[in-house]
Amino acid sequence: MHSSSFRLDRVALYLSGIGAEEYFRGGLGHDSSPDEACGLAETVLEEILGKVAVPPAPLESYAE
Repeated sequence: MHSSSFRLDRVALYLSGIGAEEYFRGGLGHDSSPDEACGLAETVLEEILGKVAVPPAPLESYAE
Protein backbone atom coordinates (compact mmCIF):
# COMPACT_ATOMS: atom_id res chain seq x y z
CA MET A 1 0.00 0.00 0.00
CA HIS A 2 1.30 3.45 -0.89
CA SER A 3 1.21 6.35 1.50
CA SER A 4 1.45 10.11 1.12
CA SER A 5 3.15 12.76 3.17
CA PHE A 6 0.47 15.33 2.27
CA ARG A 7 -1.75 16.55 5.09
CA LEU A 8 -5.44 16.66 4.20
CA ASP A 9 -5.76 20.36 4.98
CA ARG A 10 -2.90 21.09 2.53
CA VAL A 11 -4.45 18.90 -0.16
CA ALA A 12 -7.76 20.73 0.21
CA LEU A 13 -5.99 24.10 0.06
CA TYR A 14 -3.82 23.19 -2.96
CA LEU A 15 -6.85 21.92 -4.89
CA SER A 16 -8.91 25.02 -4.09
CA GLY A 17 -9.22 28.00 -6.43
CA ILE A 18 -6.35 29.74 -4.62
CA GLY A 19 -4.18 26.65 -4.33
CA ALA A 20 -1.50 27.58 -6.85
CA GLU A 21 -1.22 31.11 -5.48
CA GLU A 22 -0.90 29.83 -1.92
CA TYR A 23 1.69 27.20 -2.86
CA PHE A 24 3.88 29.32 -5.13
CA ARG A 25 3.54 32.85 -3.74
CA GLY A 26 2.90 31.94 -0.12
CA GLY A 27 5.27 28.99 0.10
CA LEU A 28 7.97 29.63 -2.49
CA GLY A 29 7.84 33.41 -2.77
CA HIS A 30 7.11 33.77 -6.47
CA ASP A 31 4.15 33.79 -8.83
CA SER A 32 3.45 30.68 -10.86
CA SER A 33 3.06 30.31 -14.59
CA PRO A 34 -0.09 28.57 -15.86
CA ASP A 35 1.99 25.48 -16.63
CA GLU A 36 3.42 25.40 -13.11
CA ALA A 37 -0.04 25.79 -11.62
CA CYS A 38 -1.46 22.93 -13.68
CA GLY A 39 1.58 20.84 -12.80
CA LEU A 40 0.86 21.38 -9.12
CA ALA A 41 -2.74 20.22 -9.54
CA GLU A 42 -1.62 17.14 -11.49
CA THR A 43 0.99 16.29 -8.85
CA VAL A 44 -1.48 16.58 -5.97
CA LEU A 45 -4.13 14.56 -7.81
CA GLU A 46 -1.62 11.85 -8.73
CA GLU A 47 -0.56 11.66 -5.09
CA ILE A 48 -4.20 11.07 -4.11
CA LEU A 49 -5.45 8.94 -7.00
CA GLY A 50 -2.29 7.25 -8.23
CA LYS A 51 -2.94 7.99 -11.91
CA VAL A 52 -4.56 11.03 -13.51
CA ALA A 53 -5.84 11.52 -17.06
CA VAL A 54 -4.95 15.08 -17.97
CA PRO A 55 -7.52 16.86 -20.20
CA PRO A 56 -6.24 17.22 -23.79
CA ALA A 57 -7.32 20.87 -24.08
CA PRO A 58 -5.44 23.48 -22.09
CA LEU A 59 -7.27 24.72 -19.03
CA GLU A 60 -8.06 28.41 -18.74
CA SER A 61 -7.55 28.70 -15.00
CA TYR A 62 -6.14 26.78 -12.06
CA ALA A 63 -9.59 26.34 -10.54
CA GLU A 64 -10.85 24.73 -13.74
